[in-house]
Amino acid sequence: MNMRKLNSYMALSLLVLSAGCQREGVVSVEKDNDVMEVYATIEDVDDVQTRTYLSGTDVYWSSGDKIAVFLGNTLRKRFDVTPESIDSKDATFEYDSQYIITGNNSDISHNISYYPFCNVTCAPDGSSYTLDNLTLPETQTYVSGSVGLGAFPMVAVTQNTDDVNFRFKNLCGVMQFQLTGYGFVKSVSVKGNNEEVLTGPAVVTAGYGKDPSIAMSAEGGKIVTLDCGEGGVELNETTPVSFFIALPPVQFEGGFTITVTDTWGGRKEYSTTKKNPVGRSKGLRMPAKEYVGERPVQEGDYIDEYGKNHGQGIEIDGVVWAPVNCGYHATDFKYGKLYQWGRKYGQGYGGNLYVGGAESGTYKDALVPTISEEVVSMEVGQYASNSNVFYLSSGEFNFDWTDLRCNTLWNVGTEENPVKTEYDPCPDGWRVPTYAELDGLRQHSSSWTTNEYGQAGYWFYGTGSHTSETSQTFFPAAAYRYYSDGKAYNRGVMGNYWSSKPSRFSAHYLDFNNDDISMLGTFRSNGYSVRCVRDDSELIPIESIVLDHTYLVVYADQGEAFSLDATISPANANHQTVYWHSDNTSVVLPADEKGNMIAVNTGVATVTAMAGMKVAECLVTVLPKADMEYVDENGVSRGKGTEVDGVIWAPVNCGYDVDNPYGKLYQWGRKYGQKYGTGSIMNGPASLEAGSDEKYKDIFFWSSAQYPNTWYTPESNATLWNAGTEENPVKTQYDPCPKGWRVPTYSEMHSLASNMSPEMCTNEGQKGYWLSGSLNYSDAMLKVFLPAAGYIYYDGSSSNKDEEGCYWSSTPWASNEKYYSCRFSFTRTNTSDYSRGNGFSVRCVQE
Repeated sequence: MNMRKLNSYMALSLLVLSAGCQREGVVSVEKDNDVMEVYATIEDVDDVQTRTYLSGTDVYWSSGDKIAVFLGNTLRKRFDVTPESIDSKDATFEYDSQYIITGNNSDISHNISYYPFCNVTCAPDGSSYTLDNLTLPETQTYVSGSVGLGAFPMVAVTQNTDDVNFRFKNLCGVMQFQLTGYGFVKSVSVKGNNEEVLTGPAVVTAGYGKDPSIAMSAEGGKIVTLDCGEGGVELNETTPVSFFIALPPVQFEGGFTITVTDTWGGRKEYSTTKKNPVGRSKGLRMPAKEYVGERPVQEGDYIDEYGKNHGQGIEIDGVVWAPVNCGYHATDFKYGKLYQWGRKYGQGYGGNLYVGGAESGTYKDALVPTISEEVVSMEVGQYASNSNVFYLSSGEFNFDWTDLRCNTLWNVGTEENPVKTEYDPCPDGWRVPTYAELDGLRQHSSSWTTNEYGQAGYWFYGTGSHTSETSQTFFPAAAYRYYSDGKAYNRGVMGNYWSSKPSRFSAHYLDFNNDDISMLGTFRSNGYSVRCVRDDSELIPIESIVLDHTYLVVYADQGEAFSLDATISPANANHQTVYWHSDNTSVVLPADEKGNMIAVNTGVATVTAMAGMKVAECLVTVLPKADMEYVDENGVSRGKGTEVDGVIWAPVNCGYDVDNPYGKLYQWGRKYGQKYGTGSIMNGPASLEAGSDEKYKDIFFWSSAQYPNTWYTPESNATLWNAGTEENPVKTQYDPCPKGWRVPTYSEMHSLASNMSPEMCTNEGQKGYWLSGSLNYSDAMLKVFLPAAGYIYYDGSSSNKDEEGCYWSSTPWASNEKYYSCRFSFTRTNTSDYSRGNGFSVRCVQE
C-alpha cells in the first residue's frame, strides 16, 4: 500500500463530515492457505469546519501499502497489497512470506490491525489490548491537502477471531495551519507553550466497540516539525496554503507557538496563549496568517558579517561602494567598527567618547573593546578570540600593532589590480578600497551635512558633476580610536577611512572634517573606518596550511640555521605568503618568510606559521649538536655518534638494521643502497631520476661497456652528494644519510684513516678495524669501528665481506671525473679512488 495514498486516505476520511459511514473498502487477507475478505472503514470527523477545505473523497490503494495484523494471536504479520488491487478502492492483501514473524505466540480473542506498519507489539489488557513499541515521529513530511506520510496512525479491533471486518479508528487529531504571503516555506514546527509532549514513544489501548486512546511517554519530544523539502512550498499572496500536522490528543493549557522557516533563511513565530485542545479524530484549524520572506540574494548585494542583506551597492565611476560601513549593525554599531590597518576584526567605540581631547559623553556599543599594551604577532592579532582587543602601538615597532611589518595584509596584488586577502575585514565579494578608489571618490562632495539618521559627514559622488540624478554615497564622521591610548575620539567631527595601500611604515587613508577632505598617511595601529568596494577578483581562500613537522628536535650550535617547510592548500589560493612567529625568540628566531629559522640557544619554542586565517604549529626543541642521535631510515634511533678530530661519526653504517649489521652498499651518488649479495641487477646507465626513484631502490645498475666506470648518465655530475665545497659541504637530495647527517668529505675520511688498529678485530660479531684519526690508536682513544662489509663490483657481483671494507666520500677525484675517492680497504691502509659504479659502504657524519 503506497504510504502516500494511504495517508491521503486517512486524512481525507478523517476530515470529511458524513451523516453515515463511507463505502467500505474490501481487503482480502491470506491466512493459513485460506483467503478471508476483510472490510476496512475509517470513522468520520465531527468538525464541520474541516469540510470547506477538502475537495473530493476518493482514495485508492497503491503499490507498497502494508499493514500489521494480529490474527487471533500476538504474533505480528505483515501483509502487502496485491498488484491487482493497485489504484482500486477494493484491495486484496497477501501474506509477506519474506517478513519474519515476531512477538509472543499467545492466543487472543480478537483480530487486530495497525496502520502504518511498524514493529508494533500486542498484549491483552482486560477486555482491551495494549499496542506498544510505537513512536510518533518528530518530523512529518508535507503532503498537499493531507497529513504527512506515516504520521497519522489508526487501529482496528474486530468482534472476535472470526470477524473479518476491520473498522479503523483514528488515534490522533489534525492541526491545519494556513499561510498567505511571499516565499517558500521550508518547515512548520509546533510547540506547546507549557512543554506538552507531542512526539516519541507511545502506547495505544484499543478494544472492540471502544474508542482507542494513545498515551505519550513523559520522555518524548516537545516539538513536531513538518518538513516541506529543500525546495519548500510556495506561498500565494491571496489564496491560503494549508499545512496539516498530525498531533496526539493534547490540551495546550497555555496555548502553542508555531515557527515557520523559509528556504531563504527567514524565520517567524506565531503564538497564542489561548487554551486549545486537539481531540482524537478532530481537526483544529487556525485562521490564515501572513508570511513575507526576504528575496534571494542577488549579485551585488552587500551581506554583512551578521548575515543582514543591505541590498545593492552604489556605483560611482565604475566602482561599486557598500551601502554601509564595514561592521555596521543597526542597533550596536550604527557607524560601523574601527579597524587597525591589516586586521581582520574591528572594534566598536564603547566607553567614553572624546571630542577635541575632552570627554564628551559615553557611547555604549554591544561590546566594549579590551585595550592591550602588548605589541603582538600578526597571527595573534588575527585570531577570532582576540577580535575585540585593541592593541596599543609602540615606537619600537614603528607605531604598528604587530611585531612583523607586512605591506600586503589587505592586498597581495597591486594598486591597479588589487587582490583581496583573508585578513580583509569586508564580507565575501567585497574588499578594502585602494588609494586610487578613495581618492577618486572624494573629488566631488556635498558640503558638511547631516543625513536622515542624524550622522554628520559628507555625500561623495566622484568625478562627475553633482545633480539630483548622480549616484552618491554618504560617509559618516565615525571618529577613530587612537593608537597610544585606545580611546575613541571625535565622533561627528572627523571621518577616517583606510585604503589598502601602505605608505612606508604607515598606511594611506581618507581624512575629513567640516573644513577639509584629504588623502593622508598615518600609523597603522590607529583604529579607522572601512567602507568596502565590490571585489570582482573572487577570493580563493586558503583551506589549510601544513608544516612538515609538528614536533621537531634540532641539534644545532648557537646561531645555526634550520628550516621548516609549509604547504598551502589549495595551491592557487590568493594569499600565498606565510607569516612565521616564535613564542620564544631566545630559543628560535624566524629569519624570513621562507621558513628559515635561527637556533639562538637551547630550549623549547612553539613556531607558528599563518597563511590566510589558517594556522599550523610546530613544537621545536633545540639541543646541543653533540647530543644528536642517529635516527636511521626506519625511524629507529641507533644512539649518539662518536667525535673524532671535531667530526661526529654515526654509530653504524648507513642502511644498518638488525638483519643487516654491515649496512647497505651504495653506488656513488645514489640515494638508495642494496644489501650484500642480494637484489636485482639492471643494465645501465640509468638516469639520475631513476637512481633516486624509490621503486628502483633494490636495483643495482650495472655499468655498461660504454660507461664502464659509472652507473648513470650524464657521468660528469660531480655534485651528487655535495653541492658545496670540500671545506663547506652542502648535503643534497641524493645523499643517503638520514636527517642531520651526510656523506663525509675526502678530508674527513682521510683524517679518520690516519691511525687504526694494528690488525682486524671483531666487534659485536662484525670483522673490521678501529680508526682513531690524528691520534695514535689505543684502546682508550675515541675511535670509530668500520666493519669489513665487502663491496658490490660494478658488474653486480659481491665480494670480500669480512675481508675488506670500502667507504665512499662525497669528494670527486680531481684528475679524472670518472673516479671518486675514497675507497678505504683493510688490505691497504690508505685512501684511494675507485669507479663510481661500485657499491661501497657509507659511514655518515653529523651535518
